[in-house]
Amino acid sequence: MSSHKGQNYYNFTGLEEYDIYKCIRLPLKFEYVVVDIETTGLTTSSEIIEVCALHIIDGNVVDKYSSLIDYPDRKSLPKKITELTGITLDMMREEGGYVEDVLLKLKNFIGDKVIICHNAKFDLGFLIQKIYKYIDSSLSNEFIDTLYISREFLSDEIKNHKLPTIAKHFNIDTTNLHRAEGDCIITYQVYENLKELLTTELQNNIQGINQDNNTIQNQPTGCFKISFLILGLIFFTPITLSYLVWKYVNGGKPIKIVIISLIWFIALLVVVVNM
Repeated sequence: MSSHKGQNYYNFTGLEEYDIYKCIRLPLKFEYVVVDIETTGLTTSSEIIEVCALHIIDGNVVDKYSSLIDYPDRKSLPKKITELTGITLDMMREEGGYVEDVLLKLKNFIGDKVIICHNAKFDLGFLIQKIYKYIDSSLSNEFIDTLYISREFLSDEIKNHKLPTIAKHFNIDTTNLHRAEGDCIITYQVYENLKELLTTELQNNIQGINQDNNTIQNQPTGCFKISFLILGLIFFTPITLSYLVWKYVNGGKPIKIVIISLIWFIALLVVVVNM
């Protein structure tokens, strides 16, 4: 996946907190992976309790990795997290894998593919911290954040840029919201819709660049303009001077001769500049 390299990167204020990433804004048409996580809270001491990643090729889901995470020493789960996600401690015990195993499998599943997520500052920042903590590794993939794209293109159409709000704007079902797999599917569908906006903008940018290049190519170079000016002076100056001398000999006034000379020189400059 290298067709996007070196093109159209976002530079957002505040991105420095996870600057090892690069947030790209190209409409990816080939391959990417959508990632979402569920956690016990929003602080750095919180833990990931569920992960999901969808492998997308040419707009279609071709593979999936999803798992709950079990922490043997955890005695309880915040009530509000269970109410929000439906995940219970018993589910984590019965269905979850050890955090080291899950994060390693997730990292291998992602590979070097571009990551799509909603609110990357949280999800990817959280993943970086936990991947480093539990498997002593890093995650430095390029990514696209649907939150940023929504802020750029949909600010006049929706009241906020939360994932459910954007999904509703595109008539996307949000039944399985707040579970990693459900959020992944919604983010994938949201991105596929936003991608059309990115594609249109990219095409307009390319057309604008091509038009500018054609304009530049059709314009004479600076050296050519200077040469034209010099040739004009060489060929027409003797004629002009002869005319001015003839006018002077025949009673022409000096001031009129000076004005005629200036008009001639200005006219020549205008012709050259507008070429």
